[in-house]
Amino acid sequence: FYSVIVWNKFLNNYNNIVRNSMLDGMTGLFTHKLFMERLDAELGRAKRHKEKLTLLFLDLDKFKRINDTYGHLFGDLVIKDSANLIKNNVRTHDIVARYGGEEFAVILVNTSKEECLKTVERIRSSIEGYNFSNDEINENMTISIGLAEFPNDSQESRGLIRFADEMMYEVKKLGGNMAK
Repeated sequence: FYSVIVWNKFLNNYNNIVRNSMLDGMTGLFTHKLFMERLDAELGRAKRHKEKLTLLFLDLDKFKRINDTYGHLFGDLVIKDSANLIKNNVRTHDIVARYGGEEFAVILVNTSKEECLKTVERIRSSIEGYNFSNDEINENMTISIGLAEFPNDSQESRGLIRFADEMMYEVKKLGGNMAK
């Protein structure tokens, strides 16, 4: 009986370690590393089945002013709430990750750019319309979104990332709060 208890405790600890290595500690989204692995896997699947795949790169607009004005704790709240808004506006089988800092990435499986435009707009408008608040702080944010589609924009993971990243920066140059 004692060995069963010890074994169960070991399994619980092991499962916690595995979960913590896959999920970002702040947002609960997939980590950058797991995102890269899943992008390669989903891209391989899309190639085999001759399906589309769309990658979204998302970056909170003018986020530095949040940390500079209200501090990093409020900045963390903005990142956490944004992660939830993004995750709540995609399908359960899509892959949502924290790419780094205030940047996120989403893999929309079996989806073309055209097919995902409503999803992209839902994400954009939910961020824009959300009141980020804590104590006496109330702020609104916007988000810039870059899109890259397999196979039209690239047939490789790095190419899709580069294309989506470039589109996101074009959106930022245009003032942000949109997708391209």
